[in-house]
Amino acid sequence: MSDVFEGMLPGGGVSLPGSADQSEGPVSSNVPLIILDSGDMIIMALELVRGDTNLIDFKASWHPSNPQQDLTGCKIWFTLKESRFDNDPGFLQKTIGDGIQVNVSANTWTVTLDPSDSASLSHSKKFYGDVQIKDALGIVTSQFVEVQFLLDATRAIS
Repeated sequence: MSDVFEGMLPGGGVSLPGSADQSEGPVSSNVPLIILDSGDMIIMALELVRGDTNLIDFKASWHPSNPQQDLTGCKIWFTLKESRFDNDPGFLQKTIGDGIQVNVSANTWTVTLDPSDSASLSHSKKFYGDVQIKDALGIVTSQFVEVQFLLDATRAIS
């Protein structure tokens, strides 16, 4: 397992608007979360619905030898691409202040995927990417992700 990523927050991994964890926001069905051990890296696979609002929560855990013990001064990226070899930003990229909210005291962050991020997809599609964190000391750690966007039946949102 990576030195920085402890895993997903309590409650099964992905917290979506309208789930038991939140009292407000649009209703969205729970999504399956699969954590696969791939040697030293953890691969997170998500199935999300096109055009939905999705909140993905992460928690940092610091290796005892790392003097960095919180998210102060960290940079975080969440990137999805059709191919891992595509240039940044790929299909989408979220950063702190632009789709990523950080709670320094809890060592957590939330990636928000807005409806507009996937609304233009015309068919079910898989994307590859990562969550990358660079701490204040310059140490970079990544967790690989795969996201499958499934087609929704209802396109109306107003």
